Amino acid sequence: MRILLGSFFLLFLAATAKASEAVCTLTLIIPTSLNAPLYLALYADDATFLELDKAVMAQKFEKNDGNSYVLSGLKKGAYALAVYQDSNGNGELDSSFLGVPKEPYGFSTNPDATFGPPAYDACRFELSNDMTLEILLK
Repeated sequence: MRILLGSFFLLFLAATAKASEAVCTLTLIIPTSLNAPLYLALYADDATFLELDKAVMAQKFEKNDGNSYVLSGLKKGAYALAVYQDSNGNGELDSSFLGVPKEPYGFSTNPDATFGPPAYDACRFELSNDMTLEILLK
């Protein structure tokens, strides 16, 4: 009987953990046909936004034909995402001497980033269920 109750408890915990997770599918609109890798970072708060070492998730994706990428096992909550395509393969977002990116980049919610990077709140989205985000790389 104890084994049966223990099994039910473990199944309940597993179901509860899955209920608190969601999948975010990214569809990227990329202005170039260059077959270069994409780097993305997911942030959970304003204090750590754009600090790569403090990202909730940082991942490299090889470019695919559909430009669709899946982030799974994410806890439900608020996030902001930054992504860039590494055109020259050096693993960094290259910029001009003025700090303007030379490679395609984008943020969740596609905010305007005219004078410097956007704020966390401008990129913030709520992951409450499985969802798809469309991000335009500039």
